[in-house]
Amino acid sequence: MSEAAGVAPPGPTGVPAAQMSRVMGTWLARAIGPVALLDLSFPALNLMGAFRDGLPGLSDVSAMPAAAGAFFRRFRIAGGRHPLFGLGSAEDAAILADDRSIWSAGGRQRLAYAEAPVHPGILRQLREAESWLLLRDPGAAMLAAPELSELDALRLRLCLGEHAAEHVLLLPAREAAGVRHGLAEAARQLGLLEGDPEDRPGALELRVQPPPPGVHLLAEVPAAALIHDGAYRSEADGGYTWVWTGPARHFRMALGGLPAGAGWIKVAVIGVGKASQLDRLVATLNGVPVPHRLERWSETSAAVIVDLPDPLPGSLLLGLAVPETMQEPEGSRRLGLCVHKIEIFA
Repeated sequence: MSEAAGVAPPGPTGVPAAQMSRVMGTWLARAIGPVALLDLSFPALNLMGAFRDGLPGLSDVSAMPAAAGAFFRRFRIAGGRHPLFGLGSAEDAAILADDRSIWSAGGRQRLAYAEAPVHPGILRQLREAESWLLLRDPGAAMLAAPELSELDALRLRLCLGEHAAEHVLLLPAREAAGVRHGLAEAARQLGLLEGDPEDRPGALELRVQPPPPGVHLLAEVPAAALIHDGAYRSEADGGYTWVWTGPARHFRMALGGLPAGAGWIKVAVIGVGKASQLDRLVATLNGVPVPHRLERWSETSAAVIVDLPDPLPGSLLLGLAVPETMQEPEGSRRLGLCVHKIEIFA
């Protein structure tokens, strides 16, 4: 099976979907303020790309092929403390209750996002958490309606050229009118809304512009925020974080839907056990071996640079494999690469 297996929602995919989701995130943040996001669209994670942090998860693992579910169970989040959200009720409850999680942070509106129907058990958890729910699939919104019958629906539409994405925002009925007004005002401030939405009671529609030219660094993901398979828990010294891969030779990072214009990735490897782990490194994109180059800083550190395909896939798994792992000098772990961060460039 493909390492990026998933179910595509209606509407655009790949770069247009990622770009529109980032506009959606900017729009929501401008209209409603700080958001605590639970993005249930793994592995695409299009909306999570618009926020600096959030929780990644699956909308309904029982609807996926067994092989896909088994593969996704390997990934860890929150610095390696938890699996993906959506794999089981006990683990899910622990993820939402973690006081280090953005979901538990005060002063933020809880918002879940999905691109496919959401499992009824997760819908009940969202209702108990008083979370809003944004769905990029109107059909999924209809399926969620019986579980969330006390919520009202706002229809939102994003257009980019010939592409269009329909969204439904489910939220308490008492707040719907005020939020619609806030969304309209935010869209006007962003220069993406034409006319007066009060004269058009249907969907709020935004016209998304192509990304401006000349963008260089598009995104940066520190080690503590990586969604990974094949590494230990992240470590930190103040705000500086890193993660050691191991004990297996293979390390995978789920990057979701990348920003529009993304052309190459740089992985900052700040340490290895011996030079051959860098010299004989193998890189993969969605399970397929690809060329890479090293920007060497020392015998045991380098930037690993991987060019991205054109067109970009809807979601991306970057893999790095070392020829062997090394026993750490003091301790019991077998180590591969020490990764500090990932940078995505145009």
